[in-house]
Amino acid sequence: MASSSSLVSEDQFVCPICLDLFTQPVSTPCGHNFCKICIMSYWDDTPICQCPACKKVFETRPCLEVNTLISGLALVVMLRQVQDAQTGGSDQQEASCSGRVQDTICKDHNRQLDLFCRNEKVLLCKVCTNSHHVNHDVTSVQKAFLQMRPLLEEVEATAKKMIQERQQKIQAVKEMVKQSRTEAENAVSSSVLDLNAAMVKFQKEVEVMEEKQKAAEEHADRWIDSVEQEIDELQTTTTKLKKLKDTKDQLSFIQSFPHQSLLPPMMDLSTFRFDKNEDIAGVKESLNKLMSQMQKLLTETRMEVKQFSDGAASSNNMRLKQALLYEKDIRLDPDTAHRLLVVSSDGKKVHYSMNFIRQRNQILNPNRFTDQLAVLGDTGFRSGKFYFAVFVGKKTKWCLGVATASIQRKGPIDRKPGSGIWAILFLKDKFETSFFPHVLIHWGRVETVGVFVDYNEGKISFYDVQNATLIYSFTKCLFTEELYPYLNLYHHQYDPNLDPMVIAPADYNYDNSRRR
Repeated sequence: MASSSSLVSEDQFVCPICLDLFTQPVSTPCGHNFCKICIMSYWDDTPICQCPACKKVFETRPCLEVNTLISGLALVVMLRQVQDAQTGGSDQQEASCSGRVQDTICKDHNRQLDLFCRNEKVLLCKVCTNSHHVNHDVTSVQKAFLQMRPLLEEVEATAKKMIQERQQKIQAVKEMVKQSRTEAENAVSSSVLDLNAAMVKFQKEVEVMEEKQKAAEEHADRWIDSVEQEIDELQTTTTKLKKLKDTKDQLSFIQSFPHQSLLPPMMDLSTFRFDKNEDIAGVKESLNKLMSQMQKLLTETRMEVKQFSDGAASSNNMRLKQALLYEKDIRLDPDTAHRLLVVSSDGKKVHYSMNFIRQRNQILNPNRFTDQLAVLGDTGFRSGKFYFAVFVGKKTKWCLGVATASIQRKGPIDRKPGSGIWAILFLKDKFETSFFPHVLIHWGRVETVGVFVDYNEGKISFYDVQNATLIYSFTKCLFTEELYPYLNLYHHQYDPNLDPMVIAPADYNYDNSRRR
């Protein structure tokens, strides 16, 4: 193997483990030399740390540094081999430059690319390693492949999550646009008899409002288009990542692995805000002025009351005032309350109890909720309209609405239509419905929630009482049973959420425990 004219024998620079010339040679405390990658991999695969040559056992794994003298001599031998190969004829070179073989051979040294430098993210042959990457973090192609491939799975999962977030955001924006459009149409549809002179001014305000509503919708549509384009880019990236992840050829995998950002640049979803049409309040003010003029002209006040009850006043504030006309004296039924809940003696307040003795003494009642921290009202409604308000204060999670008497009391409730519950769920700063988990319908916090039910029309509306704004409405519902108020306090050991929920009029002052 050694040349007769050489002062250095190649046998002196062969690693006992890989039986090839040293790559980043290191010396063990017992004086034996190995490739750094070989000895580290050997120790990784053995239960004890010992020398592969003399079997000397080391109590702790030695800290090995590259022996630059041996590395330099090994490089001389390697370069001599390269020179011999280059002068050995052109047939071998032509063969190594054809097809896929070219991608696996070092263009500078005509040797196999079987190492990877983590510092510079490049493939190396042994000559490259000993000449320019002596003190770099170099590993085998196989180990690099096994370490890099899971990164694609993480990025792929992140991309899928981003797609889901954007789809949910789009759905929420569409819901807001739909709700905003409904409010705008309701404001437009609210007419005030035939007061011609005032109607001209009113019609002009409506036209301005619709133009702004249109502009707001176009803004939302442009944003949706941008996010859908991002989804397409993420799906394309996911496809590329999957294709790369499925690559079996290790060299091709590493060569194709993008060492820059794996995901395309994305916009910040939290920066989007859909501004509802504020001109609805202006239309409401105009309607109020028109109503005032109508009161002077109309001789029958009953006509005005009828128009009011029929929804002629379409703003949220007027609708809430209308709902207050149907306020009922609601009390909570302690027999339905979960055993960890305590209902006050007047039936108006419910809170979480940490009295474990009391919990053990609770009589088992078939009407009691067993899994949900929920309670029902003591009175059901099978027709007409009714309204009640609930103070939720600073609670971080709660659920509120109406439910049928046959609602499931044992085990969790399926969040889907037909489950016997129509409610909204609040979590920190966002709202969902009882039907569709993770579909946002409203943002922000509220302190008091008004619930208005029109049984015959199949409609349930939820209001932020303090701000007189609509949170959400269930429409076209089919009721076949009595409906009862439903309160769910929620509790978690890592988020106590211990504040009570209080049945109270819209002007209830919780801090002072009295009406303002």
